[in-house]
Amino acid sequence: MSHVFTVAAKVHDPLTVAAACKRLSLPEPIQGTVELFSGEVTGLLVHLPDWLYRGCLMSSPRRSIIRASAAPNRDSQHPRQLQKLRARLEHERAALGRWQTRLRRAFNTVEKHQKAIARIERQLACLEDSRCPA
Repeated sequence: MSHVFTVAAKVHDPLTVAAACKRLSLPEPIQGTVELFSGEVTGLLVHLPDWLYRGCLMSSPRRSIIRASAAPNRDSQHPRQLQKLRARLEHERAALGRWQTRLRRAFNTVEKHQKAIARIERQLACLEDSRCPA
């Protein structure tokens, strides 16, 4: 996931940005420079509370919003993911067991019909040749 994304927007009036910050209960924007991974960018800076970089940079024709680089909390997600995978594995094993039972029954039925066909063919051959004792 990227830490910086760009929203195409034109900022013509810094006073409008200041009014929006006031309406959103954010500190007033200041002109400044922010150092990013790719270099420095200069423009109108809005500090966002509880963000690592605490800034939304609005340079003349575009603005870049800098998000916090919060890595996913593997400690809380890992057990949940393991539990979901184990439940899915158990579900798939149960489904496979059901299909194997059906398949076994089908094979037994096929064998039963093959034996019945072979028995009837022997009886027909015996009656047609009149060699078998009745």
